[in-house]
Amino acid sequence: MRAAEIKLKYTQDSTLMKKEISIREKENQVLQLYQWLYMIVGGGFLLPAVVSVIVLYRKRLRDREQWRMQNAITSLRLENVRNRISPHFIFNVLNREMNLHKGEEESQNLIGLTKLIRRNLELTDCLAVSLADELEFVDTYVGLEKESLGKDFDYQLDLDCKIDLKVVKVPSMLLQIPVENAIKHGLRLKEGKRLLRIQIRLLLDNQVEIVVSDNGGGYRKVSVNHGTGTGMKVITQTIQLLNTYNSRPIQMKINNVLVGEEKEMGCEVRFVIPLNYSYQLKKN
Repeated sequence: MRAAEIKLKYTQDSTLMKKEISIREKENQVLQLYQWLYMIVGGGFLLPAVVSVIVLYRKRLRDREQWRMQNAITSLRLENVRNRISPHFIFNVLNREMNLHKGEEESQNLIGLTKLIRRNLELTDCLAVSLADELEFVDTYVGLEKESLGKDFDYQLDLDCKIDLKVVKVPSMLLQIPVENAIKHGLRLKEGKRLLRIQIRLLLDNQVEIVVSDNGGGYRKVSVNHGTGTGMKVITQTIQLLNTYNSRPIQMKINNVLVGEEKEMGCEVRFVIPLNYSYQLKKN
């Protein structure tokens, strides 16, 4: 009976020990479950915070880059204004007008010069203008340059009648700079017929194509009339900045082509601009 009692007690102790071990295992499992639950909940709160920090950091970098680009463009525009409306050009026109005084018709050049300078300064800080305003500036500038280019100078403007020039927007100075470059670097010292042509037409895919071409010998890295190159930098950087805020970009190409009936070598600057292009510095 003593042995039976010892055996029974041993059995009871073993059973209790197994139950206690089982309870401890269950408690450990529950504890692990709670630990995973805390990690998941903590990760759920931490992940949005990390994402928010990354988004804010990238936005700050993007804003800083945008600010840098805008400052660079403004600086280049101001430098370009100083270079393209040079004192030499202004005083040449003024001296010519003061010496001539031949009547009302000639005095229009002086009025045109004043209008050109004023309008040029107004457009310096604008990212976009209407195509009508841009063409008006170009017409005024070409009108002032006609006399110095002589009778062999031919300015052609080919417009698609389906385009509303007051509605279509373009980057500021988009036409001014290629036209001035064509006259300064290509046509001014050319012998014989000088041709400057602007063609604007509506494409089938809701885009406007603008082509500025001349027969001044084509694009050359080294020009007789040395320039700073700030004009094309203004255009290029403005388009690059605006394209980052548009899914459909403005396209620009510069090529040497054969121009006119005589098929003379010339330079062609071509732009393709979507009609729904946004000039707001924010994502569409």
